Amino acid sequence: MSDFELNLRQKKLIEQLAELKQSKQLIEPMNPFPAGLMNHIVYLRSRYNLRIQVISDLEVLCFAGYLTYEWNRSGLAKVYRVAERAVEVLDDPQFITDEDYKIDDESVPGPELFADSTESPPLDESLQSLLFSDFERLTNLLDLNCTKVFEKIEAEDLKNKIKLTLGYLESPVRVDSQVIKNVDAVGRCLQQALSQQIGSKNGTQIAHTITIFSLWSAKISEELNR
Repeated sequence: MSDFELNLRQKKLIEQLAELKQSKQLIEPMNPFPAGLMNHIVYLRSRYNLRIQVISDLEVLCFAGYLTYEWNRSGLAKVYRVAERAVEVLDDPQFITDEDYKIDDESVPGPELFADSTESPPLDESLQSLLFSDFERLTNLLDLNCTKVFEKIEAEDLKNKIKLTLGYLESPVRVDSQVIKNVDAVGRCLQQALSQQIGSKNGTQIAHTITIFSLWSAKISEELNR
């Protein structure tokens, strides 16, 4: 851990990330996506996302011990997590001082929360984004999509199957056959819905939901094979 000197923009960024983590809006590991020149987006669990203009600030924060990083599955890019040291700055009234503002270079804007009308994570997010998603995020997406693409009774039935799957998976005395049975039931329900509605707008959304389901069930399979 280093006492590396941070500038005001970097201090504001780690405060913002710590606050988002504390409020459970931050999705970890963070996988910043490029969005035009000098813009990277961190998706959040809200209708807001976080815009970062200087992506190298994340490297600095890792060096200073406020973030940790790991390589993504392809080994080509880093994803980040907020370290406990970062959360501690929220209780430090002297973390940002008047002197920081005096020497601040305002030529590059700091981190910015912006409203996302498509909701976050968006329904049509890229396959790359989904590939890097953790199990909790995939579960939330699957649950959300079921509400969007099915009628109320069907949606509740499917969401109940998902809940049962999680219950069996997390049980102290896990019965793998029960987990597999419920995953299979969810998959069959989605595939049947796609067969009935393929070619329609809702059919496209169901197909996207099946993509999420495939990645979700793959993580369940990994857990069963541990």
